[in-house]
Amino acid sequence: MTEFRNHLLAAGRGVGTVDMYAGRIAFFARSNPNVFAVTTAELEQFLADRRQILAAESRALVRFLP
Repeated sequence: MTEFRNHLLAAGRGVGTVDMYAGRIAFFARSNPNVFAVTTAELEQFLADRRQILAAESRALVRFLP
């Protein structure tokens, strides 16, 4: 995760944005411990299962993993 954070910071992302992305990955990782091996289909299923409990903005933030 440290390398991912450094990559985002080096790309010019703000600290708040990097923290937000890291938080979203941590949220997703609670259901998928090997988060870096997750497929697009698994991520889509995760979002579909939570369609009624996550706001559209939250789903979009989880979906966007730079």
